[in-house]
Amino acid sequence: MALHPDLDAVILVHRTFQVQADIGFGDFFLDSWGKPRRRREREIAPYIYAGITLARKNLFDGFPRRTVSMNEIWDRAIAANKIAAVVHDGLWFHMTRPDDLHEAEYALNAQLTGPTT
Repeated sequence: MALHPDLDAVILVHRTFQVQADIGFGDFFLDSWGKPRRRREREIAPYIYAGITLARKNLFDGFPRRTVSMNEIWDRAIAANKIAAVVHDGLWFHMTRPDDLHEAEYALNAQLTGPTT
């Protein structure tokens, strides 16, 4: 997949109401073109980051060669209108705690999510 020339990154997001895990208050709001906006204090966002970013190398320009939070990088891209989001509507499990893995395995083994073959 090629990025649109005006974008430095595309992130994958998932609808918070579809996630069967403790995800806090969500991460993003999206406009009709998929442009993300961060959740503000006392807001509940309808989308959570789903763990995948497609990015150009220049997205990281200007950041020191140290451990840096992707949140810092995304915030700069959001401010510059250089990032978009794609909503994943398929099966997705949030994996933060060991119990999350157990619940996902249970759902898949019991085929609570529908056939998996």
